[in-house]
Amino acid sequence: MPFNPDGALKYLTSAIELASELGSDTLTGALYTHLGTLTRRPPTEAEIACCATTLKTAAGIASHYGISLGIEAINRYETYLNNTARQVADLLDRIDEPNVFAHLDTYHMNIEEKGFRGAVETLGDRLGYMHLSESDRGTPGSGNVNWDDVFAGLREIGYSGRLVMESFIAVNDAIIGATAIWRKVVEDPDALVRDGLEFLRGKCADYELGLQ
Repeated sequence: MPFNPDGALKYLTSAIELASELGSDTLTGALYTHLGTLTRRPPTEAEIACCATTLKTAAGIASHYGISLGIEAINRYETYLNNTARQVADLLDRIDEPNVFAHLDTYHMNIEEKGFRGAVETLGDRLGYMHLSESDRGTPGSGNVNWDDVFAGLREIGYSGRLVMESFIAVNDAIIGATAIWRKVVEDPDALVRDGLEFLRGKCADYELGLQ
């Protein structure tokens, strides 16, 4: 986005229009970057400001369609712009639009955050979307993510947004390149869905959260 804000806004506008045509009320993800774009240096103030200004304009367009925008923190190997919950919180402050919320992903949090609960609580009621992904992007419950920490934080903030199991199986070449998945993370896709959902639903029940 900092390199071509006009092009980024045009792309986001088309994505917003498509989301509306599909009947969605949400467009979320790393809306501020192209995955894998790195500059080998930290973001500058001008780059952050450019992201905020462009996303604020996009939020106005999205509001016209009744759509909310989510800003996802992703790891340092996929972007240099927003890696942590605190950075997303700062960007939300700059955008300052009611239809823009924070999006966290446990895969990225496992790399970037000191802990899961603290990151969730940092965002509080501004957190509107969660990707529930294991540390290797495989079946939730089979890796290093501290799921009790995740769900304790969600319970603490009274989270009522969407909880989405995310893994990558049977992916196309573009996704393989963007996510750097060079091997199968799960042998049986059906087992991933069955076992992953069973595990996450169990955690939701333990912490009295509805799986949406």
